[in-house]
Amino acid sequence: MQKEQWKKALLLAILFFVIFTIRGVSAERINVTTLQEGHLETTGSVTGIPRINGDSIQFQVHLENGERLQTSGLLKDEDQQQKWSELRPGERCLFYGKLSKPNEPTNFFQYNYASYLYDQTIHWVYQIEPQKVVCNDANGTWTDQFNRWRMDRMAQIRERYHEETAGLIIALTYGDRYFIDQDILQAYQRLGVIHLLAVSGLHVGMLTACAMYVLIRFGMTRERSMELLMVGLPFYAIIAGAAPPVIRAAAMSFVVLLCLRLKKRIHPMIGISLTCLIFLLLKPYSLFQLGFQLSFLVSFALILSAQTIQTLYTSYLQKTMAVTFIAQLVTLPLILFHFFEWNLISLPLNLIYIPFVTIVVLPASFLSSLFDLILPGVFNLPYYFLQLVVPPVHNVLLFINQYPVGAYTPGKLSGWQLVSLYAVILIVLLLWESQIKIWWIPAMISLAIVLGGIKLLPYFQKEAVVTMLDVGQGDSFVIELPRREAVLVIDTGGVIRFSDEPWQKRRNQFDTGKDILVPYLKAKGITTIDTLILTHGDHDHIGGAQGLLGKVAVRELLYGKGPVEKKNEKQVLEAYLQAGTTIHMVEAGQKRSYGNNELTIIAPVASDFEQDINERSIVLAASLEGIHWLFTGDLGRRVSTG
Repeated sequence: MQKEQWKKALLLAILFFVIFTIRGVSAERINVTTLQEGHLETTGSVTGIPRINGDSIQFQVHLENGERLQTSGLLKDEDQQQKWSELRPGERCLFYGKLSKPNEPTNFFQYNYASYLYDQTIHWVYQIEPQKVVCNDANGTWTDQFNRWRMDRMAQIRERYHEETAGLIIALTYGDRYFIDQDILQAYQRLGVIHLLAVSGLHVGMLTACAMYVLIRFGMTRERSMELLMVGLPFYAIIAGAAPPVIRAAAMSFVVLLCLRLKKRIHPMIGISLTCLIFLLLKPYSLFQLGFQLSFLVSFALILSAQTIQTLYTSYLQKTMAVTFIAQLVTLPLILFHFFEWNLISLPLNLIYIPFVTIVVLPASFLSSLFDLILPGVFNLPYYFLQLVVPPVHNVLLFINQYPVGAYTPGKLSGWQLVSLYAVILIVLLLWESQIKIWWIPAMISLAIVLGGIKLLPYFQKEAVVTMLDVGQGDSFVIELPRREAVLVIDTGGVIRFSDEPWQKRRNQFDTGKDILVPYLKAKGITTIDTLILTHGDHDHIGGAQGLLGKVAVRELLYGKGPVEKKNEKQVLEAYLQAGTTIHMVEAGQKRSYGNNELTIIAPVASDFEQDINERSIVLAASLEGIHWLFTGDLGRRVSTG
C-alpha cells in the first residue's frame, strides 16, 4: 500500500510539472509586444489607482490591443496637478507621448525595474505630455468601479485624519502602504515587522470571524452568513489591493467557509496547495514576486508545524513564540537574498508587535474605516484611540532603527548559499520536531556555522576590488582591499534639483547615497566605510553623502583643505561631525597606508585653496596590489604625481 501511494504521488507530481511547464511556456510566448519605440498617439483605459507624487503622475494604461503601458508624466504647475488628481480608474483617454524601454539596472545588485514590469506583462514606459491628454469619464469594468470606490475612501481618510495615522489605517484596511511615511516604512522593513502592514491571513481571518459574529447576532442563520461571506470575500480581496497575500488569505477563508457549509473536512495543506496552484495557473509570474513567495512559504511551514506546536506548547505565549520563530526562520534566506540584511531584534519585536497589532491596532483600524463610512469624522472614536497610541509606537520603531544593533548583513546570497541555508533550516526544524534532548544546541550550532561562514567569506578574498558606480552626473567609487582590510569610498554622487516649490516635492526623493550606494554596500556585506573621501563640494559629488548616515558607519572622512563656503558642504560636514565621524582636512603630500596598499594625496596644494571649487578637488594616487590608480575628482588642470 505504501508503494502504491508513492506511485500515485509521483504520477501526480509529474502531471503537475507538465501542466505548469506548459502554462509557463505559454505565458512566455504571449508575453510580447507589438509596439515600437518612439512617439505614440493612442487611446486607452486607466487601470489601477493613479499616483500623483509631487510634480509627477504615474498609472497604467490598458490599450485596445490588450497591451498595458506603464505611464508617467511631468506636471508643469499646481493647476495641472489638481486637474490630474481627479483622474479615476476606468477613464478612457487620448494620449500623446513617447514609448521607451524600461531602465535596465546599471549597477551590480540594483533593483531591476524592467524585470518587475515584464512580470506584469508590461514592456514599455509611456512618457506622456499631460497638457495634451483628453479624457472622458467612462464607466470602466466592475474592477474599475471597485478601485474608484477604494480610491475615494482612501482620499477621504487622508483628508479627514492625521497623515501618520491615516496612512496606517489605509494600509491595514485597504492594503495600500503608499501613504505611510518613508522613514516609518523603512523602520518596519529593517526591523523585520513589515509583514504587519500587509493585509494577510491574520487580517482576513479576523474580519471574517467578526463579520460572521455580527451577521448571526442580527438574526441571520449560520448557513446564510457563510454563503454571504463567501460571496463577499472576492470583493474584499479587490478592495484590499488584490496582492498575492490578500488573495491567498481570502481564498483560504473561502475554502474554510465552504467546507463548514458543506460539512466536509479538508486538510489545510490541501486547501493551501490548491490555492497556490490555481493562483499560479492564473498568474504564473507571481512565482517571482516576493510577496507571493513569503506568504505561501510561511503558510506551508506553519501548517506543517501546527500539530507539533499544539502538542508541545500549551500557553498562548509559547505558541506565539514558536510561530514567530518558525516564520522568521523559513523566511530568513529569502529576506537575505532580496534585502541583504536581517535584524535579530525582529524576534522580540514580533513577539510584542504581533499581539499589539492583532488585538489593538487592527480592530481599531477596521472600526475606524467603518465609522468613516457612516459617521462624521469628529465622531470616529476608534481613530482618536489610534491617534493616541500609534505615534508613540512609531517613535519607538524610529528610535530603534537609528542603531544597527543586532543587524546581520552578509550581502546578497549566491545560489549555493541559499540552498545551503535552507538545508540547515530544514535540519533545525527536524531537530525541533524530534524534541531530542537539548535539540537546540546542535540546531543553533549548525545555523551559526552557516550564517557565520557566509558572513566571513569576504575576509578570505585575496584581490582588491574597485567598483565605479553609475550615479548619473558625478562620480562614486568603492574600493575593497584584500581580506576586507579596509573599505574606501570616493564621492557619493548627487542629484541636482532645480525646483523646490512645495507642490513639486515628492514623497520619496531619489538619493544616490540612499538608493544606489547603500544597497550596493549591503549587497557586498559592507556595514562600515573605513575612509570616505569627498573630493570637493559640488552637489554631484557629495549630494548623496547624507544618505549614508544611519545606514552605514563611516569611521573617517577626508575633505580638501580650503574655505568651506557652500551651504551643502557645511551641511554634510556638520552632519558627519555630529554622527561621530573623524574629519580630516587634507592637502598634497599626505598619505594613507592600509597594509601593502597606499593612497597618496597629490592635490590640493596650498596655492589651490582660493581657486574654483573644482580646482580644489582632492586628487588621489593609489597603489592597490601593485596596480596604480589615479582619482582626479573634477580637477581641470595638470598636476604632478611626483
